[in-house]
Amino acid sequence: MICSFDRFHRSTRRRCASARRCLTAPITGPAAALVVAVALGASSSRTQAQAGPAGSVQAPTLLPSADSLRQAREGDLHVGDRVILRVPGVPTLTDTFVVRAGRTLELPLIPAIPLAGVSRADLQHHMRAELARFVLDTSGVEVRSLMRVAVVGDVVAPGYYAVAPDALIGDVLMRAGGLGHTASPDRIVVRRGDSEIWSAKDLRKAIVAGRTLDELKLRAGDEIIVPTRRDWAQYAQTAAIVAGAAVSVILIRHR
Repeated sequence: MICSFDRFHRSTRRRCASARRCLTAPITGPAAALVVAVALGASSSRTQAQAGPAGSVQAPTLLPSADSLRQAREGDLHVGDRVILRVPGVPTLTDTFVVRAGRTLELPLIPAIPLAGVSRADLQHHMRAELARFVLDTSGVEVRSLMRVAVVGDVVAPGYYAVAPDALIGDVLMRAGGLGHTASPDRIVVRRGDSEIWSAKDLRKAIVAGRTLDELKLRAGDEIIVPTRRDWAQYAQTAAIVAGAAVSVILIRHR
């Protein structure tokens, strides 16, 4: 009985040692190809599982930019914009009102209406909801917004103009009477404060593409600047006059 147990024990140890050698030995030949095929199949299965049904690849999730988040938080309406409001049966609320500090709309006889975070597309719905607290029927309320921008430089009538957000740059220039005789249309820029937000080159492309003021992200107070064309003949004439005057002064002093 003991001998049989010893033989069984030795046989088991030999099998274990052989199994360890098989596990640690490098895999070559057909066995290696089989292992690679199994690994690739597993990887392909994981890829298909991630791709979704019917092998469609899921698009990467794009996070909103900081500008998009800021615009969503602040809304499209800025201080100085105009809101054209029409409330049927309420003459005191049918007028053009200005967006004031804090992005609020001050209306007669009722509290100011906040506009922060409101897009132009949602403005009418927002105003109807706010006015429903004071007006019995708001179904006929109509709302439009205007953007107040400046046109300065070589135009017929420079100044500030309230225009629709879907207006084109050309529409705004026509409101200002059109370009002057010495205007340089290829050098028009847009400035906001001390910063140039649209260079002449980029603005030309936007004008050709037919982009609106809203698409250009313009807001109240922005300036459309139309420079005067460089008249090199006039510059040369002025330079000649200055040079002649300088020569005359020198000759007089040497007499």
